[in-house]
Amino acid sequence: MKPIILKFRNHEIPIYCNEKEKVLELSEKLNKKVDESYQSQQLSDIKKLYLTTLSILEELETAKAALVELHQKDDKVLADSLSDITQQIRSLVNTLEQ
Repeated sequence: MKPIILKFRNHEIPIYCNEKEKVLELSEKLNKKVDESYQSQQLSDIKKLYLTTLSILEELETAKAALVELHQKDDKVLADSLSDITQQIRSLVNTLEQ
């Protein structure tokens, strides 16, 4: 298997992987994010990459929290709907028993 070459600043990083196109796309996005975020600052490449990684992790945590909140709301709606259906079934059973 031939490696793909990821480029970050003046570095070339050979990577062996099955999803070459996806990895190249992600690499380009990371390079762009690093360039946009810390273009005017005099930081080493490692510091820029580290700070960008922290920023991405924060974005992931925020997205994860939003998804958890959304699922909790969905679960409550589902529970309320099931409760309403249960009440309707009980009412029908009571009506039929009379």
